[in-house]
Amino acid sequence: RALPYKVKPQKSKEQDIKNISGYPVISEGPALTPDQLDRFKTILLDEKTYDFKWAKKAFVFPDYAVVLKKGDAELIVFIDFYRKELLFISDGKELIEDFDNAEKQVKSLMDEIFK
Repeated sequence: RALPYKVKPQKSKEQDIKNISGYPVISEGPALTPDQLDRFKTILLDEKTYDFKWAKKAFVFPDYAVVLKKGDAELIVFIDFYRKELLFISDGKELIEDFDNAEKQVKSLMDEIFK
């Protein structure tokens, strides 16, 4: 199951607002369809999506979050289009990767979900 959200790019410490890992939720999109989920997984699992030679090492200021759940497992993928970075969070661990090569596909998918 995959749930998409538009998020504010700055973390907030406010407890009374809906947030994902501290990023306030602006709106919740519809759950990804099986086709959208397959496309998202294909992008994430394609090594050509990432630029492993160069890392910006910048802070992530996400536009979107996609929460992937399977049983008790959860993976949050934050998407920052300005810096073209993905922030993966699972079990308290974080990983940031550049996704310059897949920016158009990810943008197209998010535009389709949040039309």
